[in-house]
Formats: sequence, structure tokens, C-alpha cells
Amino acid sequence: MQQSDPEGVSNLRRGVLLLILDGLLIYIEPVLLFFLFWLMINDKFLTTISLIGTFSMLALLVLTFVMVLGPFFIMSAAAGYLNNGFSSLLSGRWGSIGAAGAWLLFIIVFVSTPWGEEGLVHLFALVVFPEEILAILFVADVGFVLIGIGLFKVGSSYNNKLLKIGGIVTAIPIPLVITNFIGLIISYVALGEMERGP
Repeated sequence: MQQSDPEGVSNLRRGVLLLILDGLLIYIEPVLLFFLFWLMINDKFLTTISLIGTFSMLALLVLTFVMVLGPFFIMSAAAGYLNNGFSSLLSGRWGSIGAAGAWLLFIIVFVSTPWGEEGLVHLFALVVFPEEILAILFVADVGFVLIGIGLFKVGSSYNNKLLKIGGIVTAIPIPLVITNFIGLIISYVALGEMERGP
């Protein structure tokens, strides 16, 4: 059993936490965006907004902006932390495998984020051409598999059984990323144990 690098463990744990937050945001985002859209087309709400003032409308627009672009910024930070964590804890190809998975997820979020008119056209294309959605889900599954392998290898290198389990569960490619999400939570707990030390 090796002595773990505290900074590497901390980076990996932050990256895993950000992946968990990004997953939550991605599940919550459609519901909130639908709710905001419903509020904006509701006559009673528009009348209330005109009474309250433009501050409320501005707050709604900022919230919408955060909900649309939030996953992109969270995933970019997660990919950076995971890249640094895997690189410092694993040498050679094993470190590269986990980092590659993080960057694949970043690319998926970047491609799926609406950027101006082109982004809206892209979102329309996703609805009209479901094979694009299947391709995005496939690449996301590959990303989670690679991250799971990286987490498993860190658990093996540092003799942490819980992290090995978390890596295995993260790597199971099941739609709706439910197992990935559970695996990331297990890995986060295991990395917390590693961070605190024996």
C-alpha cells in the first residue's frame, strides 16, 4: 500500500463532488426551466411581475442563465480537478484513463450547452434527430467507464476497498446515470476517508 498524496486525493474528491453536483443540476434543470417558461407565459404571473418591477424579471433571467450554463462551468472545473487528481495519484496510462473520462464528459457538456442561435438550432436538432442523443449518451457512458476505472485503480493502489467498489459502480453503463451517480457518492465518501488518513 502506497502513501497517498493529500493534494491528489483532495483534487480527486473535489472533482467527484462537482460531478455529483453537475448530475443533480442536470436532473433538476429541465424541471426548473419548464417552470420558468410556464411562469413567463402565464398572464397572472406577468401582471404580478409588472407590479413588482423589473427586478424580479431580471432575477428570473439570471437564474435561467445559471441553469443553462451552470453544468458547463461545473464540468470544466470537475474535469480539471479529476485530471490533476488522477495524474498525481496514478502514474502512466492509469492516470491518463481517468483523466480522459473526465475530459470526455466535459466535451459532452460543451457540445450540449446552447450557445446563442447556433446552440438553439443544435437543441432543435437534438429533438429532431434522436441519434445525436444516443451518440451523446454513448460517449458519456464511455466517460463514466473511464472515470470508474481510474477510481478503481486509485482504490487498488491505496488499498481502499470502498473506493474500488465506488469505481466499479461508477463504471456500470446504465442509462440515466443512476449507477454512475451512486458510484460517485460512494467514491466521494471513500476519498474523504483517504483524505482524513488512517
